[in-house]
Amino acid sequence: MFLSRLNEREKELFLDLAQAVILSDHTVYVEEDKLLKDYELEMGLAPRTVDPEYKVDVDAVLAEVAEKSDPKVQRIFCMELLALTMVDGSYEPEEREIVKNMVLTLGIPKGLAMRAMKHIKAKQEAIEGLEQFVELGE
Repeated sequence: MFLSRLNEREKELFLDLAQAVILSDHTVYVEEDKLLKDYELEMGLAPRTVDPEYKVDVDAVLAEVAEKSDPKVQRIFCMELLALTMVDGSYEPEEREIVKNMVLTLGIPKGLAMRAMKHIKAKQEAIEGLEQFVELGE
């Protein structure tokens, strides 16, 4: 939703973190792969396949974002990566660890991150409700 606001380097860093989140639980779920492709499309990048062998230094990426990106961009990273952790319906311990590290490194108040999660859940519920309306007439 907000990824088009990132500069080219921030887009690369975001995709590094997105792949780290996806691969953190050693399973690439269909929903995660679809959302990653949506992210790439939104950023004007060619879709790519998640590489299970892909390695990223999450701490180094987060440190660069904390140092070089403004707070608005940092909040975009937080919101979009939170959405990615929740898209498959489960919030795994490995994903929680990355999110915890992100929130601490970027200095995002815990309450703000929790509000973002609440809004993401509400958005997901609204989309599911609209799908039921269209598909089932409910």
